Amino acid sequence: RALRLRDGLLRIQRQAIAEAQLDVSPMIAKLKADCFIKPRMPTSGERGVYWEKRSKSWRVQVTVRGKIIYTTLRASSDPERVEQVRLQALKLRDGLLRLQKQAYVETQLNLSTEIAKLKADALTGAGSHGKRPRSGEFGV
Repeated sequence: RALRLRDGLLRIQRQAIAEAQLDVSPMIAKLKADCFIKPRMPTSGERGVYWEKRSKSWRVQVTVRGKIIYTTLRASSDPERVEQVRLQALKLRDGLLRLQKQAYVETQLNLSTEIAKLKADALTGAGSHGKRPRSGEFGV
């Protein structure tokens, strides 16, 4: 990126000298904008669903009765698959939010069982590819 910026500045300098231009600031601003545009990471557009860049996966995170419940749904590099897994993550998040509301009403509700059901449903339809989750993928 730095080399591209340097080469661009040298090109602007040569062009300004050749054309006797005094104001090169618009050309420099455009060059900087072109050199420093970062590729966009996927975003869910929803609260509680986040893209984890390093693992290329969607993370669903909701707090229920003071406990942070999270699940990671892996996606491949295929944009269509990333979108499919994002929709599954949103579906799981919605289920966890319903459980969150239900937990306030029904104090005797067994959260562990309900959370396990929601996660199992999400993994059968999302980025598990038929594999069982590793121990570090879930937190309760």
